[in-house]
Amino acid sequence: MAIYSLLFGSVAWPESGRPAPRERSASSPARTERLSLRVPDGLRRRVEASARLEGLPSETWIVHALARSVDPRLDTP
Repeated sequence: MAIYSLLFGSVAWPESGRPAPRERSASSPARTERLSLRVPDGLRRRVEASARLEGLPSETWIVHALARSVDPRLDTP
């Protein structure tokens, strides 16, 4: 497995083949909010490339990356 380091964590994925699609967790909120974020162009291109590798829209990939990166103890019921 290859490891890709994130700001607050890491992600592992198989080096060959496509990763299995992620299922929406039961704790995922149904309601969404808009977040405006400015990122360097190089980071944006890497996010888009990573999303393409997983067959996801960039916005979905970012939501998954953020969800993996926050402390799970902060989940609110």
